[in-house]
Amino acid sequence: MDELMRNYKNIGFAGLIILLFSVQNLFSQNIESNPDFVSIKTLLNDTVKINKLVQFTESIIDTIPIESRVVSEYGLKISKEIKSQKGEALFNNLIGISYYNVSEPAYAMEYYLEAIAIYEPLLKENGADEQLKRRYLQTINNIAIIYSDLENYEEALKYFSICLQYTRQANDEKMMAVYLNNMGRILILSGKYDEGRKHLTEAIQISDKNGYERAKAFALSNLGELETIQKNYKPAIDYYTEAINLYERVGEKYEAANNYYEVAKLYLLLKDYQNSSKYADILSSQTELLEDIYMKKAIYYINSENEFAKGNYKSAYEYRVKYGDIADTITKGDKERELKFIKVQQELFKTEKENQTLQKEFEVNSIRSQKNYVISGLIMLILITVTLIFIIKARHVKKINGILNKNFLEIEKQNNSLDKLNALKDKLLSIISHDLRSPFTTLLGYSDLLLTEYHTSSEEERFEYIESIASTSKNTFHLLENILYWARSQSNGLKTDMEIFEMKESLTEVLFLAVKRAKNKNIKLKVNIPFNLRLNTDKQFLNIIVRNLLNNAIKYSDENSEVIFSAEQTAGTLRVSIKDSGEGISAEQFRTAISNELVKSTTGTDNETGTGFGLRLCNELIEYLSGKFYINTEYRTGTEIIFSIPSVTTTAESASGSAGTKG
Repeated sequence: MDELMRNYKNIGFAGLIILLFSVQNLFSQNIESNPDFVSIKTLLNDTVKINKLVQFTESIIDTIPIESRVVSEYGLKISKEIKSQKGEALFNNLIGISYYNVSEPAYAMEYYLEAIAIYEPLLKENGADEQLKRRYLQTINNIAIIYSDLENYEEALKYFSICLQYTRQANDEKMMAVYLNNMGRILILSGKYDEGRKHLTEAIQISDKNGYERAKAFALSNLGELETIQKNYKPAIDYYTEAINLYERVGEKYEAANNYYEVAKLYLLLKDYQNSSKYADILSSQTELLEDIYMKKAIYYINSENEFAKGNYKSAYEYRVKYGDIADTITKGDKERELKFIKVQQELFKTEKENQTLQKEFEVNSIRSQKNYVISGLIMLILITVTLIFIIKARHVKKINGILNKNFLEIEKQNNSLDKLNALKDKLLSIISHDLRSPFTTLLGYSDLLLTEYHTSSEEERFEYIESIASTSKNTFHLLENILYWARSQSNGLKTDMEIFEMKESLTEVLFLAVKRAKNKNIKLKVNIPFNLRLNTDKQFLNIIVRNLLNNAIKYSDENSEVIFSAEQTAGTLRVSIKDSGEGISAEQFRTAISNELVKSTTGTDNETGTGFGLRLCNELIEYLSGKFYINTEYRTGTEIIFSIPSVTTTAESASGSAGTKG
């Protein structure tokens, strides 16, 4: 518990209390004039008054949590005055809920624990009181939710287990379904899949028996998530689809939309782009959801992935840009709200300090008006006390302001980082717009030639046109692939897909295209890969890395030279080397090329152009595979690019081969 409180009290307990007190004063005037609250306060019977205050608080706590806290604190005061322990426990729990609803879980936890400390002795004395048990379990459940938010699943399970045990003993099946659902989800998140499935299945059985459709929908959605984690995509779709039907039946549109999104993603993984687009279109058609910025972000993401998978690269790119813009908006909005909060907090501290100073001066002046010697002595005592309080308070405020200034600096640093990323994005878009225009010009040119001169061209000329179109299309596709993989890596959207495969076979297309590029410059490409070298790594990552490095080697090599591509396995590690005989790259240039700065590509020996982030993408993919990336180079004697990645492989006999043009 001490560790939990430290996590949330970064700005100091007293500082936050002052802030909350000041904010509460702003709202307490409104709630004090509320006719329902005024009516309750006039009641003479304190027990009736407490019950009415509980009902009133619960009716407003989710919509106006700060005002509800004013009512709850009044109820707590009355409960203490009449020594009602049940009332004290109830209002401590309600105050905790009001803090949780304004994202203050540390203070919520303090009040929840205070409520538990009162409830437990009461339960020993009044064990048969079912209402008391329900209130106690509500508080236990609230504590479990906070631990779940903190990803402390062990503690969350401990508290949810208490709730489930009580509801089983009381045979309260409605609450059993709720706690079985909560425990099932936490078990899945903590990796205990079989136990999680068992709890969720029991929740469904109870829900079916009693007609609890909302509880069943929640359990089905959690089972869909479990099947997705275990890559059982079709059963996951069935669970999510059934959950959608139930959520729509009970009017939970937002929960239904979340499940639509999960189904669209799963169909995308199954390469069923028609169904994926269908569910994405359903999401897009619900205009009220588009008002939610997070749902809009999800819709743009799934549409971008679908369009790319179907080959609609322009549309995919437009959705990706929208997705990136809205992601930036969300991040910036969070930072701006945090800055605004700190500025308000500083103003409140300043106002509080001024008010205290004025109040002390008033007290001093009032006391000085008395001419009695005894009172004069008291004046001196009060002045000394006030001075000490002022000094202590001033030191405390100074400390808090130091913490706030530190927070300001940190947020400014994060804003600078965000601005840098935005600049990086703008520069990237500029490069992309230039480098995509050139291959499309080539495609349009050869397409027009085929269209207008098809019957007048020879078979050899038509074949040459088609071959150029195919080659340019593949190179453009690989350029887009580089861009999208880089974009995913910047948003932590990349996931490795480890599989066992034969290296040479998986690189067939990459090597074929590299040979053609080498042939155009009369470069000999030698390939030395051990026969039957089997790897356990991400095939797509490896293909992208090798393709980019081979393209660079050929791009910067002179005509009639040689590029050597070698691979070997030692002690569970794959080491790949690509050596050219071009002008070479310095270690400093290499470090710049793989850094976070986007650099402009230099032209090749035959004036070839590029995007400028090929080596950077290679470096990030190699890091995702827990590998190393480095060079051996000397000026004007060529460059040897080397990378190594972990891979438990099986290698049969070793053989060397070469492919390419004559040297």
